[in-house]
Amino acid sequence: MSSIGTISYKCARYLADILSPMVAKTRHHMKNSKAFVEKVTKQRVGPDEEMRSYDVSALFTSVPVDKALILIRKKLKEDTTLSERTPLAPEDIANLLELCLKCTYFQYEGEFYLKIHGAAMGSPLFPIVCNLYMENFQQRVLSTAEQPPDWWKRYVDDNHTILKKEFSE
Repeated sequence: MSSIGTISYKCARYLADILSPMVAKTRHHMKNSKAFVEKVTKQRVGPDEEMRSYDVSALFTSVPVDKALILIRKKLKEDTTLSERTPLAPEDIANLLELCLKCTYFQYEGEFYLKIHGAAMGSPLFPIVCNLYMENFQQRVLSTAEQPPDWWKRYVDDNHTILKKEFSE
């Protein structure tokens, strides 16, 4: 790995450590597949209900970076425990985050390219950014749904729900 790549990775790792405690703040989040299996095996489905599973296609490359940055900036300003994790101000963290998310260069057949849509794979930072974005998106959708499901669980890009049969058509 080049020295620039090493610096970029270390910056992303530092930001990931700062941001990771902000993830999993909803009742819908599953920490891992084991936690999901434990929950789903205890869940009962009524005769008028059915289980459904949804997958977010290409989550990392589909997350709108600008919207994710706005959301995370807001969350950083509201985080009362941030000073326990870093001496950096929320705006400084957001600026570093923007640099890491928007300066994603890659090489293909000897040519260098700048990735301009979504988050790049391989960084310790991007799963956290995607989770924060998805938690916010999911919360907005479920809070405005006409008939929100009682059971909705998400692990990264996999969503699992139990819906009334009349609403699942």
